[in-house]
Amino acid sequence: MRGARLLVGLVTAWAGCSGAPTSVRVDVSLDGNGLSPQALFVSVFDTHGALASRVATPNPNLPGSFIVRGLPAVSQPLRVVVAGQSASLSMSGGTHVQTEPNRQIEVALTISPSAADSDSDGIPDPYDNCPRVANPGQADADGDGRGDACPDTSSPPDAGDMRMLVTDGAAPDMPILPTSCAALSPQPIFCDDFEGATLSKSWAVTTTADIDPTVSHRGHNSVHLRTKAVGTATEINTQIIESISFKNFTASHFWVRVWVLATKPPSGNNLMRFIAAEQTLDPFDGLGGFLSPNVLHLENWIANASQDSFTAPTYNGWVCYELRVELSTGAGGLITLAAGDMVQTPPVVGRNQPNPPLGQISLGAYMTATTTAQPAWDVWLDDVIVDNQAIGCDR
Repeated sequence: MRGARLLVGLVTAWAGCSGAPTSVRVDVSLDGNGLSPQALFVSVFDTHGALASRVATPNPNLPGSFIVRGLPAVSQPLRVVVAGQSASLSMSGGTHVQTEPNRQIEVALTISPSAADSDSDGIPDPYDNCPRVANPGQADADGDGRGDACPDTSSPPDAGDMRMLVTDGAAPDMPILPTSCAALSPQPIFCDDFEGATLSKSWAVTTTADIDPTVSHRGHNSVHLRTKAVGTATEINTQIIESISFKNFTASHFWVRVWVLATKPPSGNNLMRFIAAEQTLDPFDGLGGFLSPNVLHLENWIANASQDSFTAPTYNGWVCYELRVELSTGAGGLITLAAGDMVQTPPVVGRNQPNPPLGQISLGAYMTATTTAQPAWDVWLDDVIVDNQAIGCDR
């Protein structure tokens, strides 16, 4: 971490700057009792609750840094909580920060396996607005510092010691908060942040999809899909399907971005498709991305071509996925799949525009036939964008 002299120098150097995005840089270290985490998740809370819940960072190596972008240009107190997970150990830590409009504020925190979390909700006690009652969303309707889950006699935790500075120091880009659909400019071809009380009529639903006000990546809601437990050689089809965007494409390429929360991987060698572009009628030729315990699988079943990632997907935290499609009726088609703004699989090349052409986006949980028995499986989706230009995780 930086020494006091450097902190003062950076504050002085930036004292007259304005017009920059409102953001927070977080420097994370590991205490001597922890193990190097295999996954690292970030949550951000304002006075009313979660702005972002358990978003997976693209790189869990510590010490390290990430930047929280997409914050409103206002001064407000936030709490940042970071949770790390190794094969056998959970670690956590947090910090308070006061944002400043058009400034980047820097804070430092240390994660530790010994961080006190009396109610086991994943929020360490000093940063929990109701430390005796589990409330992972930290909902606080009146913003008085006492969580809605707390009895009236509970007292909010002490704000604790806050360390911050204004800096232009480089850090790996970790955009946590995308912009709401209404605030996007220019508007994409299609966008849904699921903030309505019911699912938009833009979506067709294969089984059941519920708006969930208790789980969200950004804002208040997400859409929750749950499969039934099935045996082997059984189809799973629990999806939401959107076709309006294809009527507005003006180019031979498109991108699909979605934030996904899956609490556990599919069982055995099952490949669960969570994102796809396909025909609107049988045989539903198309292309898409699949989750498995060990790899992300990218497949073009029009040309019978596929690729696997070199690393396993992240589970039990929100992950940003983006499918890129360069369409071609010949051999020049290309698709890639990115997670957290980093391409995870080698590109799949070959013909990827069938006849009739692609006509719908499918999101959720789909499997043509299970290779092993599959218990009930939950997936949450949020902040979906379809556009004819690269999207990224912070739009």
